[in-house]
Amino acid sequence: MMEIRTAVPGDLPAFAALWELAFHDSPEVIRFVFEQFVHPENVYLEEEDGALLAILSAVPGQVGEDRGSYFYGLATQPQAQGRGIMTRLMDQVCALLGERGQKFVCLVPASESLFGYYAQRGFETAFYRLAGTYTGTDKPLPNFVAGPFRPGQKLAPVQFCFDPTYERAMIDSLGAVHIQTQSGYGAFMPAGDKWFCLELTHPEVLDCALAVCDVREIQLRCPALPALEGLGKKIPHGMLRALDPEFAWETLYLSLDGSL
Repeated sequence: MMEIRTAVPGDLPAFAALWELAFHDSPEVIRFVFEQFVHPENVYLEEEDGALLAILSAVPGQVGEDRGSYFYGLATQPQAQGRGIMTRLMDQVCALLGERGQKFVCLVPASESLFGYYAQRGFETAFYRLAGTYTGTDKPLPNFVAGPFRPGQKLAPVQFCFDPTYERAMIDSLGAVHIQTQSGYGAFMPAGDKWFCLELTHPEVLDCALAVCDVREIQLRCPALPALEGLGKKIPHGMLRALDPEFAWETLYLSLDGSL
């Protein structure tokens, strides 16, 4: 018998086993996601005769006065794939959130091929990110403050367009850096011998990052905000499904209720 329910703290072992299988994260990252970033009451489980088949996290968020959710960490057991389980789970969670007055759900497909999958399930491409390499300018560095990025730090505003893969690595990285100038801020993360920009609200922060990270180039993986026009190639990134036909998307930001 199929059942969909929200998680309780005791579901962590089963949740962690499926999450690790799907995303290959460490136990520390999985516990942080379950307990602090998402919280169990926002994790939806689909089970069959008590066995976990699929998970979906719906992180509450808000755009202006409109409430919604960020779908995160969608995963189905390999032996259960192809049965429409995730489609049913998404539809039922969307219906439940709509009944609660939420206006939208949004997500970031894990690969380019999944844009078509989600489009068939009511999602539209609504967000773009930058891809490219930044090598610096000759302009003097502005005054800035740099410090370590720590799990639980809340940026203002938290941007919906975090790339999930790099976000999880960022949570797990002791070397992640947050840089603030008078004009804006950025969040940067090392991976191997490269540094990645995951959050950026003003281009001048990039030159500060080159100095702080002591590198010649920064890889861009940040949302394509109007202020960053010309920095890199703009590519599709996030998708949105309206739960209210009158909901109008007028901002690039989704403030999340999680701890990140």
